[in-house]
This record gives sequence, C-alpha cells and structure tokens, in this order.
Amino acid sequence: MRRLGALLLTAAVATLTAAVPTPASAQPQKPAHVRLADERATPETRSLFAYLRAQRGQGVLFGHQQTTEFGLTFDAADGVSSDVRAGVGDYPAVFGWDMSDEGYGSSPGTPEEKFATYVKLVQAAHRVGWAASTRSAPT
Repeated sequence: MRRLGALLLTAAVATLTAAVPTPASAQPQKPAHVRLADERATPETRSLFAYLRAQRGQGVLFGHQQTTEFGLTFDAADGVSSDVRAGVGDYPAVFGWDMSDEGYGSSPGTPEEKFATYVKLVQAAHRVGWAASTRSAPT
C-alpha cells in the first residue's frame, strides 16, 4: 500500500509541475537543431538539449536535492532561499526532491502536509524556469 501511495504521489507532483504555466522569460524558444535519439522529442526537450550544448565550456551545471526545502542559511522553506545560492551566488541547474516518507531530509507533517509542501516548492521552481526532478523510494 505504501508503494502505491508513493507512486501516486510522484505521479501527482509530475502532473502538477507540467500543468503550471511557465513565465514568458522562460518560454522555450525555437530550438536549435539538435540530433536526438528520439526523433519525436518535444520542442521543450530539444530546447533543453540545445541549452545544455550551448553551456558547454561555460561552467559547471549541477543538481541539488531539497535545495529550497532545508538549509543552514534559512529557517523556513519559502521556495526561494537556498544554501547553494547563499554559498555560490546562484541556484543549482536542477532542483530535486526526495518524496520518500521517512529518513533524513523528510519534511515534517502528515503525508498530505508533505505533499502540499512539495507541490508549492516544485511550482516555485517551475515558475522561474528551474528544472525539477522528484524521486520516491518507498520502504
């Protein structure tokens, strides 16, 4: 039953993330020509790959789990504060959330409260154009 709940939670967050409108500044532009294994890749996927190609040699892109949820430099999750930003002046390229119910880094509260927190954080990340990923490893 826990596994089913975790799968449903992950699917719901993915659906909500996809349903949130993206601001004009983050709208995908006409993607540059990129060769992908999937010839039916969406314009958004092509745009992402073109962006990644353009970043080559410009610096390092990395992801960080729970970056706006927990930290040493802020007290409450507001969807904007981040230890990474406080430390290096920018956000990670990919924001990740582990939606498992237990263990270190798990949000306090009932499963419903945790879900509501994740939805807000993922939507905040999406609104400003950050890439978001979710993970669930039910025990």
